[in-house]
Amino acid sequence: MDKPTKILLCGIVFGGIIASGQIFYNRSLQNKLNQIKAECVAEGKETPGMICDPEKLEGTKVKEQGIQSKLVSAYRDLRQEDSHPRFLLVAIVVIGAVALPWLSPLP
Repeated sequence: MDKPTKILLCGIVFGGIIASGQIFYNRSLQNKLNQIKAECVAEGKETPGMICDPEKLEGTKVKEQGIQSKLVSAYRDLRQEDSHPRFLLVAIVVIGAVALPWLSPLP
């Protein structure tokens, strides 16, 4: 196998590893959201009428330091990562960069 082919294969593998990092990162954000939501529900048992649904809380004003603020922040982080997957974009750039020798015309 010639050197450019090895570079391409290594780039594809490396890009795949980076892209799979997106899955694990999203999973960690989802776990963080679930943990904060559970804390909110536990705190809500002590405080009747407390809202622990991040979708409902997003449009309302919440305390800057409270559990609801943490819940909204975690929800926004997860939504932002779902809409702009940065790991996948980096993987595409890496694979595109190593594929450049095949895009140029042959001499």
